Amino acid sequence: MSALKGIPVHIVKISPIYESEPLGFKSKNPFYNLAIKIKTFLSPEALFIELKKIEFSLGREKTEVLTDRTMDIDILFYEDRIIETSLLKIPHERATERAFVILPLLHLEAELVEPLSGKSIREIALERETLFKGQKLEKLSLNIEI
Repeated sequence: MSALKGIPVHIVKISPIYESEPLGFKSKNPFYNLAIKIKTFLSPEALFIELKKIEFSLGREKTEVLTDRTMDIDILFYEDRIIETSLLKIPHERATERAFVILPLLHLEAELVEPLSGKSIREIALERETLFKGQKLEKLSLNIEI
C-alpha cells in the first residue's frame, strides 16, 4: 500500500488477500489478489496513469496480456460510471467472470452495484458460484491495516 502514498488517494478499506492460479494461461507462480476501496479527486484517466506508473516502478514490463507479471493494478469500478475509451474500460471488462476479483470485492462492498448489469456484487457472486468453484482461490489473510 505504500506505493499508493505518492498519489492523491485515501484508502477507505482493503479486502483480504487471496492466492489464485493464473486464469487463461499456465504458470508455476501463484497470483496474489486483493481489492482496495479508495477516494480520490483524480479523474479515472489520471488515476489510471498514476497506477500504471506504480506498476512500472515496481518492475512491470509491458508484455502479453495474459502472462506472469510483477504487478497488475486495475480500476474495477469508478463510482457508477461506464467508461470506454482507447485508454480505459470501466467497469473492468472481465471482472465479473473472475473469482479473484469478485470475492475480494464481496468483502469490501457486497452491495456495490455493477453498473452494466445493475446487480450487486453479492448477486453476481451467487450467480457465478459454480463458475468460481472451478477457479482455484484461497483466502490468505483476514484483515490488512490501513
